[in-house]
Amino acid sequence: MGGRRQKQASDALVRQLTLLFQLMQRERGMTLLELQAVMELPKATFHRYLDAFKLADIPIDRECVNGCTRYCLSPELRMSLAITPEQLDALRVARRSVTALEGSHVTQGLDALIRQAARRSGTYASRVRVRQGKMASPDALKEIERAFASQRRVVIRYRGERDAASRARIVEPLLLRYVNGHVYLHAFDVDRGGTRTFKLDRISSAQCSRERANPHVVDETAFRQSIKAWLGAPTRIAVQLSPRAARIADEYRLVDDQVVDDSGRLSATVNGIPEAMRWVLSWGKDAEALEPKALRDAVAAEIHAAASLYVGAGFKPAQSTPAQPNTARDRAPVGAGFKPALSTTHALAPTKVAAKKTRARRSTSLTDRETAAE
Repeated sequence: MGGRRQKQASDALVRQLTLLFQLMQRERGMTLLELQAVMELPKATFHRYLDAFKLADIPIDRECVNGCTRYCLSPELRMSLAITPEQLDALRVARRSVTALEGSHVTQGLDALIRQAARRSGTYASRVRVRQGKMASPDALKEIERAFASQRRVVIRYRGERDAASRARIVEPLLLRYVNGHVYLHAFDVDRGGTRTFKLDRISSAQCSRERANPHVVDETAFRQSIKAWLGAPTRIAVQLSPRAARIADEYRLVDDQVVDDSGRLSATVNGIPEAMRWVLSWGKDAEALEPKALRDAVAAEIHAAASLYVGAGFKPAQSTPAQPNTARDRAPVGAGFKPALSTTHALAPTKVAAKKTRARRSTSLTDRETAAE
């Protein structure tokens, strides 16, 4: 019985707020018939709400126009509810920040609020600029939201990072995540029998199907240790940062609960290895993966593969002033067959053409440059 009364009170509050919102939209007010057409409120209920507003010191004015009584908010109340130019600018900044969600109820709701507020707000010279993210397919996002609302499966055309072409996937949507300007769909993959994360930028099309989706329990806490959207086994990692990187590590956080000690050693728990590997690589020479071995080996393999694109073919690295020694720079991440690149204070090995010339002469007549290369 208590639960039913609580729901009735909650429903009544929602209807009262909706009534106020409708009156706020119309400066000239609305007749009882117009309100009933919009809200389907019985006449007795409407007058009961008016009495409740009066007790709450919310003035509703009555005005007779052409023989019809129109109800409207008082000018004082309307002014108190009006949005300021600064608030309108904040809405516009928020709207530009979620371009990746174009076509969703989020952007549609913000657009409606901005249109409504712009009619009443003054001008304001904004000093905030937002770099808009890549827009996902609005049509695909609409279909995914339709699948959410109707609790149905959706067929997406998805091209994964390693896929040569897009493929059809039947999924049951669970959650949309907006991270760093990108939108990710967390869904149950029917064919693979497990949850997967899909980047909306890689979904070329989506179609809500007639098949009902199975109920699933969504554990949002599972993303706490995700750097972006990766779901893997929680893994404890350690990364040695240079003094420069340690000072600004909080600006480019790996995860929220990361800890950097006085020596620059970062410790954190993350979901799996792949995203952590990319984070370490983004620091270049200012970060060294220490633990676990799988992370260290993965970083080393990527560095080795990248270095192979530049070493040879007569490449000579630019000379640079010797840097101050630090732990992260001086210990090369050796492992998994990784061979550290030569220091920039030495030239690289000679090319094949240079090697042939070298063999044609006596080794004692090598030029200074070739000697340095040795």
